[in-house]
Amino acid sequence: MMSDKFEDFIRDNSDEFNDQQPFEGHEARFLKKLEKRKQSTRSKVYMLMRVAAVFVMAFGLGYLYNSTNVQTNEMPAVATENYSLEEIAPEVAEAETYYQQVLTVKQEIVEDYNMADKAVIESYLSELDLLEGAYDEMRKELVNNYRDERIINSMIINYRTRVEILEALINQLEDIKNGENEQFEQQA
Repeated sequence: MMSDKFEDFIRDNSDEFNDQQPFEGHEARFLKKLEKRKQSTRSKVYMLMRVAAVFVMAFGLGYLYNSTNVQTNEMPAVATENYSLEEIAPEVAEAETYYQQVLTVKQEIVEDYNMADKAVIESYLSELDLLEGAYDEMRKELVNNYRDERIINSMIINYRTRVEILEALINQLEDIKNGENEQFEQQA
């Protein structure tokens, strides 16, 4: 609405606006500035294309390097039957040490319970044996695929599961012990 009035005003009074001529050489200067802008726009586009080309080259060379020079997923000559977990996956070795200590403590707590109900303990221990067998298989697999994060994560989850099983066993043994104590107290 306002712009319509403004445009109408300019159209109606165009003669008054066109009374002066531009300075001599104005058109040449204008075209020169316009050309510089086009060149700067082109140079920005070319610069962006160069940067993109560098990234494409870098990724391409990185991919090429990794696909040709990366070691296969087999351990070098070090990996035989007598391998060291610290050499293959130090983070797993550290987790293994920690979880072995936790498992040892939990197993000692279970051994402290002298329960008549050995069936409960045996069912938990059989599950622990299955998990330990699975862990041994993962450890062997880690020798062949030492860069596979899935195996490493599975090994750690296996340890956590074993700790959780022992904690559940300890809780159940504690409940049984408390139940026997309550029965003993009720009888007395």
